[in-house]
Amino acid sequence: MRQFFTKGRVALLISDALTIPTLVGCKHLADYLLATSNSTCLWTKFGGQCLTCGGTHFVGALLGFRFEEAFHYNELLFLITILLAVSCLLLHITVFARAPFAKAILRKLYSIPSLIITIAVSFVFLLLRNMPVITYIIQALT
Repeated sequence: MRQFFTKGRVALLISDALTIPTLVGCKHLADYLLATSNSTCLWTKFGGQCLTCGGTHFVGALLGFRFEEAFHYNELLFLITILLAVSCLLLHITVFARAPFAKAILRKLYSIPSLIITIAVSFVFLLLRNMPVITYIIQALT
């Protein structure tokens, strides 16, 4: 009979136990930052938006179960959150059910081509998000 509590399973169970308090802490931190901070990043002061602009609002809305609002704050972070949730589910299936299909999917999700696609999508998102600023800069230079 195989032992149920292997090192990998224990580590995964500990991380699961720490997830809820961490999410509660993130929710309180997001609410605190939204209530007390009026500062924006340097990029925003010049008229652009970085990849994570709207991230604090996103976290507050997502952890408040306002998914549509969270999506509108930052679409890329929303998609990355879905990817991480699916990855977490596949990791649990791999560790506890020992399903080979989940392990194969995880290997494909975290391969070099997937990393290149993620970087390319992030770059396109950044360009599209800042298209008015880019257009303004091009017009100013010509």
